[in-house]
Amino acid sequence: MEKRLLGKLKQFFDHKENIYRVLAGVLIAAYAFLFLSRLLVHVPEDYENTALRTKINTGEITVQMTSRTFYADRNLLEIGLIIDSNANAIPTGYAVKVAEKTNVKAHYPTQLIKIVDDYYLLYIHQLPAGWTDVSVLVSDTGSSGLSLTSDNQKLYVSEPKAVKVKHFKSRSMSEHAADYYHLLIGDCEQSITKEGRKQAADRQNIHALNSQIRALKDQASYQTGSDKQTTESNISSYESQINGLQNDIQQSQTRAKDSRQEIGLLQDKLKKMNK
Repeated sequence: MEKRLLGKLKQFFDHKENIYRVLAGVLIAAYAFLFLSRLLVHVPEDYENTALRTKINTGEITVQMTSRTFYADRNLLEIGLIIDSNANAIPTGYAVKVAEKTNVKAHYPTQLIKIVDDYYLLYIHQLPAGWTDVSVLVSDTGSSGLSLTSDNQKLYVSEPKAVKVKHFKSRSMSEHAADYYHLLIGDCEQSITKEGRKQAADRQNIHALNSQIRALKDQASYQTGSDKQTTESNISSYESQINGLQNDIQQSQTRAKDSRQEIGLLQDKLKKMNK
C-alpha cells in the first residue's frame, strides 16, 4: 500500500504541470489567508504627522511647527508655532481648533501664547491616555473665509513623533524667546552653507565654460567661413553664461552677507537677555 502511494506521488510530481498547479494552489491559499486576516483583525491606520518647519498655507496665514513636546504628568502637549500673516492688514488675533483622532468630538482646553514676533506656543490640555494623533487648525479671527477648511490646511502631531518629558517645568518668556532666536540663527547658518555650496558649483561651471572657450578659440584660429562663425557664436554664448553665473555668485554672496548680519543681530538680542 505504502509503495503504491509513494509511486503515485512520484508519478504526480514528475509532471511539471502538476507541480505548477500545486504551487498556484499554495499561493492562492496564502493570499486568501492574509486577506481574511485583515478583515477579522483590525489593522491600525498609519499615524498622521506634519514634519517640523513644513509651511501650511491657509490663505490668510502661513503656519509652521517648530517643536512638539508631550508632558506626561499633565497630559499636556506643547507645540511651537511660527505664524505669518499673508494679508496686508495686521491680524486681530488667531483662533485654534484642535481634534484628537481617538475621540474627534471631544473638547480639549487650549492656550495660544505669543512669545515674541511671530513665535507662539500652543498648549493642548487634558489629552486622553493612549492618544495617537492631534490635528491643529490655526485661523485668523478676522477672516470670514476659514470656517470651512480642508485637511491639508491643518497641522498634525502624532504621539510617536512628540518629544516625551515626564514632568512639566515652567519656563520664562525670555527662555522661550531664546529658543526662537537660536532657531533663527540655525536657519541663517543653513542658508549660509547653502549659498556657499551654490557659489562653489557656479565657480566650477565657470571653470568648465572657460575651458570650453579656450578650446573653441584655438579651434577658430584655423577655421574660415561659416565654421568660424558658428564657433565664435558658441564662444559668445559661453561668455554670456559666465556673466550670468558671476551675477548669481554676487547675489548669493549678498544673501550670505545678510544672513551673517542677521546672526549678529540675533546674538546681540541673546546677550541683552542674559544680562
